[in-house]
Amino acid sequence: MIPTKRRCRTKRSLYGISSNKIYHFQLPLPYNKRLCSSSHGWVAKVDFISKLTIITLLNPFKNLVSIPLPPIYMPDIYRRVRYYECNVHKVILSANPTIRPHDYVVVAIYGTRKCLAFIKAGQKFWTYVDDDYFCFSDVIFYKGLVYAAGRWNNIVSFDICNSKDSFDCEKIIETIYD
Repeated sequence: MIPTKRRCRTKRSLYGISSNKIYHFQLPLPYNKRLCSSSHGWVAKVDFISKLTIITLLNPFKNLVSIPLPPIYMPDIYRRVRYYECNVHKVILSANPTIRPHDYVVVAIYGTRKCLAFIKAGQKFWTYVDDDYFCFSDVIFYKGLVYAAGRWNNIVSFDICNSKDSFDCEKIIETIYD
């Protein structure tokens, strides 16, 4: 996403890296908010409100339909960083919430330590991956599993899409496969 040709403050255009082409249709996305990642046509908007980091999923192709997520916990040390909104590095979805509104998972790489957290559709709390696993640079869903690449060339995977756990309260998971 890039600013429009006329530097409109309320809309953005798209730039195709592989085609080296600017697509001039305008997406109705906020210009003054951090937008990170894109998955299944959705983008994640990051806000910092009253010491809380809030992620909202937006679909620019469906009249900016939004899904607000509960605040993601950042210890005080993370909040002291000047560019707090940059403490959400990547957000991905397991499925399109428009097609599967009750059956998708959101995974985020967050904080200065680049930790992992996830939340299933309809939950009120994020689930945090054990603090021993951090410094993740990328994360994807593949065949029902989450794969996260770490800074030291390690890859971890875990199954949250097919988990029988309800994850109905804030918790930390420790079942990781290196």
